[in-house]
Amino acid sequence: RQEGPEGGATYIAGLDWALSNDFTVLVVLDATNRRVAYIDRFNGVDYSLQRLRIAAACARFGVVSILAEENAMGKPNNDELRRVGLPVRDWTTTNAGKAEIVEELAAAFERGNIKIPNDPLLIAELQAFGAERLPGGMTRYSAPSGGRDDMVISLALAWYAASRAGRRARVGEY
Repeated sequence: RQEGPEGGATYIAGLDWALSNDFTVLVVLDATNRRVAYIDRFNGVDYSLQRLRIAAACARFGVVSILAEENAMGKPNNDELRRVGLPVRDWTTTNAGKAEIVEELAAAFERGNIKIPNDPLLIAELQAFGAERLPGGMTRYSAPSGGRDDMVISLALAWYAASRAGRRARVGEY
């Protein structure tokens, strides 16, 4: 993990919000070198303190874009981050949207396009994360019962945003 930015790199972040049951996770991705530069994972922290912590990490790396979950508590927190000048874009969690970002992340791993730190929590979440075929033909991606997927989703959001940096987004999406 890096303590700060490296010259010439562009940093993009993915953010999955939580308060007490799950974890808020910020993943900062070096989009130039396609590697995770920084991960912050915490829970039980008041939202005002979470926003300060996130803002500090993003300022340290000079993050140019943050793709953040907007469901439930995400939207008001994203609005507050924008008020202090952070480049936050909202992402609504849907089954189809989750499938898209997870499948793109999986493809990045299969092609060797992304590098992650030797972080036991991240690796455990990635290894446990699974897929279930639904009766309608769609696939649902999630952690096993009782497990966590906060790091996976934050990483998937960061990768998705980085892979679209400079490209025009499709209507209704990032």
